[in-house]
Amino acid sequence: MRVSIDQFTVAFVDDPALGESVAVLRREGSSSAEVRVAPSLGSNLYSYNVSGTELIYCDMERLAQRKWTGNFVMWPIPNRVRNKRYTFEGKTTSLEDIDRGEGDGPCIHGLVDNQVFKVVNSSADASGARVITSIAIVEGTPMFRHFPYASRLTLTYELTSDAVTVFYRVESLDDTPVPFGFGLHPYFATFGEVDNTWVQVQAADYMERAEGLIPTGRTLPVADSAFDAREPQPVGSLSVDVDYLNLVPDAPLVMSWDSLGKTLYCEASPDFEHSVLYTEVRDDFICLEYQTGATDMINLNEKAINTGDEILRKDANLIVVQPGQSHEGFIRFRIAGN
Repeated sequence: MRVSIDQFTVAFVDDPALGESVAVLRREGSSSAEVRVAPSLGSNLYSYNVSGTELIYCDMERLAQRKWTGNFVMWPIPNRVRNKRYTFEGKTTSLEDIDRGEGDGPCIHGLVDNQVFKVVNSSADASGARVITSIAIVEGTPMFRHFPYASRLTLTYELTSDAVTVFYRVESLDDTPVPFGFGLHPYFATFGEVDNTWVQVQAADYMERAEGLIPTGRTLPVADSAFDAREPQPVGSLSVDVDYLNLVPDAPLVMSWDSLGKTLYCEASPDFEHSVLYTEVRDDFICLEYQTGATDMINLNEKAINTGDEILRKDANLIVVQPGQSHEGFIRFRIAGN
């Protein structure tokens, strides 16, 4: 299927490197762009190519094996979960039988990054190209025993004149409140030029972490710390895996490449109160992530309720969708420069 209107197109093609059908959104013109989404591989936005330059680092072999790479979806429990179990409103759910094979001790990165999403719709017009995917966690699906809250996640990927935006919507599907967090986990390419690639996160604080990078619940100021990226920092000067909070309102996360003359602005709706920056191990990518809430947000929220700690409850920022209701937000990647 292929639809073409003005400068935008959307198509579904077989990607031979993945052995899967993928959605391809294209913008033709003076500043071309192409976005690729793999619905059957966790609805991973694994490619964002702007004017011939691929900005997403994706190991295609890893993606084909449903391993972490590209720009994957984190829902409904992003990042790490203490002791692979969480408690909400007094009910404890175990994640002990999940084995992802790498970094699995605290059961990181949610439940749907390796799942098959349904393609709901696609379209293109004069303003952009888009594809909509969704996944439901309901009784009878394997994920329900790990998240016994009937719900649906719907994602709309939209390519426009200068950006790609991922809109998300979480719906409650029965009479039980749905606790969740949402985030995207992009691997942005540095092309091995870590001293000429810059990152900026305008945040006042970060979350103290204990063994396994599980937050203690305390927040510490970024000023005079190794995590201070309020001003642009060369990636080569940072070796961090940190959860920021108290982000400056309306201030995007920023990444820029001297060699490309391009700057990436990561913007998000107000419900995204946390950002994770990961610059360790490799010199060909960094991870610059938006999350709605803290690592281990459900357990932190329960602790806050039990202790009456309203500051911790705010910092956890667990979103709860009431029966019959929904919650929406977005993450946008906007490019400026040549």
